[in-house]
Amino acid sequence: MFRVLALGLTRIPRIVLLGLIAFKFGINEDTDSFFLIYSIVLFLVAIIGFTAELFSPNRKTLVLGILCSTLCMLVLALITSSLLAFLFIPYVLLSSSVSVIIGTSNLRKDYRVLFYTSTPYLVMIIPVLLLDININGLVIILSVIELVRIIIAYPLTKSITIPSPVYSWQHAAGMLSAVVIGASAGVIDKLFATTLDTGSVTLLGYSYGVVLPLTNILTYGINASRIVNPRAEVNLLPSLIALVVL
Repeated sequence: MFRVLALGLTRIPRIVLLGLIAFKFGINEDTDSFFLIYSIVLFLVAIIGFTAELFSPNRKTLVLGILCSTLCMLVLALITSSLLAFLFIPYVLLSSSVSVIIGTSNLRKDYRVLFYTSTPYLVMIIPVLLLDININGLVIILSVIELVRIIIAYPLTKSITIPSPVYSWQHAAGMLSAVVIGASAGVIDKLFATTLDTGSVTLLGYSYGVVLPLTNILTYGINASRIVNPRAEVNLLPSLIALVVL
């Protein structure tokens, strides 16, 4: 149970950070733009992380994937001529690199990297709360967080030996839940009808940010069960207890 709680808590700083964004910036067109670009960025980064964990490609392939995701962000920024999109380019580069490191570590079922790299988000909550910044400044702070995560994660990396596709389930479940929440509020219909109300993208982003850590805790329960006894039946009881405690 302690392992499940510890791994589940790695997602809590992100929830707190999202909550501070809501508290500091509210729900408006600026936060809509932030979450719309941020969702695209997360998609690019997730592809790299999943590839690193599920298929164990060589180093050159991973570097090429990181560069391609960064190039995609550059093209998006050039097309939209958005300063916010340009500011996200360093974040994509750094976050993709961290995702590769975490993915390869999860592949080995070594979750220390995932745990330690969550701490910068907790530390950086302080400047986000205290400093007088705008959305652009927030993106710069997020890039700094990813840089610190690389510095922490890189020395902890080891060779890849054991595959673990469970890593992708947590994101798939979180995204599916966010879509269901958005659809129930009519967000999806309005999105395709190009009549999306101001703040709807932000609300969908918040819902994903809250739902994802809960699915993380459940899937970490599966991982913990397999680590203790790979041949045993999967037991979700530790995860459910962890959810109640949190």
